[in-house]
Amino acid sequence: MTQVSGKLIEALDKAVKRNIREERVGVVLSGGLDSTLVAVLASRHSQVKGYTAGTGESEDVFHVRKLSRKLGIELEVIDITLDDLEEKLPDIVSLAGTNPVKVGASIPLYYVTRNVSEKTLLSGQGADELFGGYHRYLQVLAGEGYPGLQEEMVEDVEAMYRENLEREERICKEQDISIRYPFMDPEFIRYSLSLDPREKIKDVSSGNEFSCIDEVGGKRYVRKYLLRRAAQHIGLPHEVLDRKKKAAQYGSGAHKLLIKLAKEKGFREKARRVGKKHHLSMFLEEI
Repeated sequence: MTQVSGKLIEALDKAVKRNIREERVGVVLSGGLDSTLVAVLASRHSQVKGYTAGTGESEDVFHVRKLSRKLGIELEVIDITLDDLEEKLPDIVSLAGTNPVKVGASIPLYYVTRNVSEKTLLSGQGADELFGGYHRYLQVLAGEGYPGLQEEMVEDVEAMYRENLEREERICKEQDISIRYPFMDPEFIRYSLSLDPREKIKDVSSGNEFSCIDEVGGKRYVRKYLLRRAAQHIGLPHEVLDRKKKAAQYGSGAHKLLIKLAKEKGFREKARRVGKKHHLSMFLEEI
């Protein structure tokens, strides 16, 4: 496994380098495994500044503050407040649409692009699709085994631009910023999809060095096991190695703010009166 970890880091490092053509780059940093790996590797090739947008009490802000000190990464934290989000939400919806999940995920990036001083941002997007980061993959694995898991991940990689990256590029383009995705580098994609899916979502029923364990069907799994081992190989701290995936809208606190805004505007009650279940969608559609 040490040999595979070394090769994986080498492949990712090359992908990061191919996506850097400037002396300074920004990294959209959440304090999770994917963005931290990109930031650490990027610092080998350029001056790096991490950008994190979130509420003061959000998990992402808490984790990145600790990490930036440990890893020596320059950091700027952008505070998302309820009043400011209310003012900017019409512009965000115009760029991201009215799907609450996509709007929530777009909010942190929107704030980063309005505060970044570099013209290029690097992102950790794509790692979950390549290395089995989503919780729903566990259900696929339970029902269809590793062949079904591999097929699902390939389909998700192929859908990445349509589902996520196109929207993010649109948000960045408005500020004349280029966003790049080392995990989605074509050569790295080919390499990653050739790796054994059994090492991506690892059955650790007999014991494991990581604590981020999911239990499904009486078995214990670690998602993104191979990527965690690779990160361990270059000395990333355990708070990164053991942190479970937290989607951007939740890690940043953006989803909570959307719920609060919708409630303050009376949309929970409005939705109930007209028999709609999803008051957040109703709120965003009327902006």
